[in-house]
Formats: sequence, C-alpha cells, structure tokens
Amino acid sequence: MSGSLALPGISEPVRIVRDRWGVPHIYARNERDLFFAQGFVQAQDRLFQMDLWRRSVQGRLSEVLGLNFVERDAATRRIQYHGDAAADWASYGPGVKAIAEAFVAGINAWVDEVRVHVPEEFILAGWLPEKWSPEDLLNRTDAFVAAGADADVFRARLVAALGEQRANVWLPAGAPYRSPAGLAIDSVPPVVGDALRRAGTAPFFLGLAAPVTLPAAPVRTCGP
Repeated sequence: MSGSLALPGISEPVRIVRDRWGVPHIYARNERDLFFAQGFVQAQDRLFQMDLWRRSVQGRLSEVLGLNFVERDAATRRIQYHGDAAADWASYGPGVKAIAEAFVAGINAWVDEVRVHVPEEFILAGWLPEKWSPEDLLNRTDAFVAAGADADVFRARLVAALGEQRANVWLPAGAPYRSPAGLAIDSVPPVVGDALRRAGTAPFFLGLAAPVTLPAAPVRTCGP
C-alpha cells in the first residue's frame, strides 16, 4: 500500500494515493499510464473476484469448482458471442481498444507480482491467477442473462401459443412485442430457458481444495 515500484508498461511516473476509506486516486501524465494504473490497483484489490467472474462468463468454472459446474459451463459457452472481434471493438468507438490494452497490461503487472507471492484466497481455493487479454473484457454473458434473456424465451413461447396481440395483453411490456425477422418463434423450446437459467447460476464452493492448517495454539506451562 506504500512505497514505489518500477514496472514495465508505463512511460512516465504515476502516483496512486489511497484515501482513509482505501479508495485509490490515480495521478498520471497520459491516458495509457492512467488506465494501466487503474488495472493495477483494481487487480490489487479484487483479483480473485475478477478471476472468478472471468471463469464464470467464459464457461470455465468446472476447471476449478468441479463437476457441479459442467452443465453450467456448457450452457454458458453455447450463448457466447462468436462474431468478428474487430467489429465488436469498433462498436465501442475509437480508442476503446487501446484503453482496454492499457488496463489489461496493468492487471497483468499485478498478476506477475502475485504469482511469486500468491494471495491467501488463491491458495485456499487451489488455483493460481492467470494472465488477461483485452478480449476478456468483451465477455458479457452474465449481463445478457441478467437482462432477462429467460423472460424473452418465455415471451416467445407465449407468442407462439397465443399470437402477438394476445401475448401483449397477458404479458405487457414497455413496447408491443414484435418477433425478430427470420426467427421461427414456434421453434423456441423450453430447454433454451432452462439453459439460460443454468448459465446464470452464481458460483459457489462446496469446500476448499485442500484442508486449511491453522497455527497451533501456544503451549502454556505453570512454573513452580
């Protein structure tokens, strides 16, 4: 939390000050160094949470949490975006990819530090933190599910059964529902909704990867 570090990836000195609540305030001389430092301090505070989130949206939880998450991982991978990455970056506007690259470089600078001195939470959970890539930031599976994707499946099945007009009466929305062009609305099975709910299951631990050994209590003896 104090002192100085010499890290590859920044071009000019960066100053990070934590206030009395622990919130970091970053002072940099250029945009790249600013976002590098943001990635560094975010990983410093939340790397385990970030690692678990990334595994969650990539369908990689079963690698570390076991067989209970195999079906969830499979469902997550089915609904991932597999389109053109360049077009995806371009949709966010100019300069965003450069910001993401700087941010991820900062994350990886902290990962290099902690792979030498591994944080306790990773030791107890039983795996090591991995390097990040800018494309990891484009994962939005959880956001898609949280936005009500399973409700969209239910509405589609209601439209198939009742028609759009009656479905809008039974299940009103902010705007009248219109079936997407090219979608055979009656071909959406209930298993799609089940898969989406499975993909949205929060990660949980059944136990630690290894038993935790607590330090022995000091032995006290009575003198004569």
